[in-house]
Amino acid sequence: MSTEDELRGYVRSLMEARTNVRAVAAETGLSKTTVNELRMGRRRVSLDALTKVVGAYAPAEVADARQAWHRVQPPRPRRAPTAPAETAPTGSGPEAAAPDLGLRREEAPGASGGGSPGGVEKRNRWLPVGLWPRVVYAAIAVLAAVAVADGVRAVADREPDPATAAAAPCITPAQETTAQLTKPTGTTPVTLTEVAYHLQRVDPPRLEIAAALSGAVPDGSTVQILERADPATVDSTPEHHPGNGRYYPRPSIRSVGGCVYVPQNQIGYAGFAGMRLRYTVVLLPARFADSIVADSHAGDGLSEQDLARYSMTRLGWFEFRV
Repeated sequence: MSTEDELRGYVRSLMEARTNVRAVAAETGLSKTTVNELRMGRRRVSLDALTKVVGAYAPAEVADARQAWHRVQPPRPRRAPTAPAETAPTGSGPEAAAPDLGLRREEAPGASGGGSPGGVEKRNRWLPVGLWPRVVYAAIAVLAAVAVADGVRAVADREPDPATAAAAPCITPAQETTAQLTKPTGTTPVTLTEVAYHLQRVDPPRLEIAAALSGAVPDGSTVQILERADPATVDSTPEHHPGNGRYYPRPSIRSVGGCVYVPQNQIGYAGFAGMRLRYTVVLLPARFADSIVADSHAGDGLSEQDLARYSMTRLGWFEFRV
């Protein structure tokens, strides 16, 4: 990348693979306003935004991307040397007055009487008296406008406040399909109260999930959602592969208070349509948060027997056909 346009196009290509602005904002930590303006080319790519986007979608390229950013920045103009200040004239005659700006000095009433030498009272060397308030007020207004603009920009770029996020509803209109939940018998530390999702029936399909719990996730625990393809169903490829019945934890999952969110990501593969999927919401010790994902990658999913290693509590599940 040798130009700023190429850098902007690179960032847009990373984000455009995710069609949902809200998902990009959640995955990168940028505000939705920033994401939208970057995708539409209305905002310059800052080093912070570049690092967050590349770090989320192409982490191996972060160092190269940052070097490219520094490379395409325009050179800073050099400051001209400051000329020494000229000494203002000190005489009292007309030659010593301020430069002629087309503004007349005012004469005080009764100027022919006492006062300054020559009978002229110098009210203002630069501007008429009545113009000063307007100049001062205009300067204050400009400074205030700049401060407000900087404040709005800072709020737009700020990451979501956890307290604010916790007070917001867990389910939004973006997840338009409400899941039919099945809950286990017995008591659990928290209960699963609602789940909704957004399924993009593209090839391969993409899925976003949001869930609400009865309370905050207990200390020392984390929430995970496991995907399983029903072996009694087949995909739409010419071979009609059946589901393998193994469990796949979501690689990216977030929880704030009693809200759980899985950003939009690809599920299955091209030709995955036709499968019936079950998603099981579980509570497991936080020490297994990373290892359950790594073990799934290493073993192409987890069996029912494998799940016993993680001391998990099942909160409920839902199903749908792709």
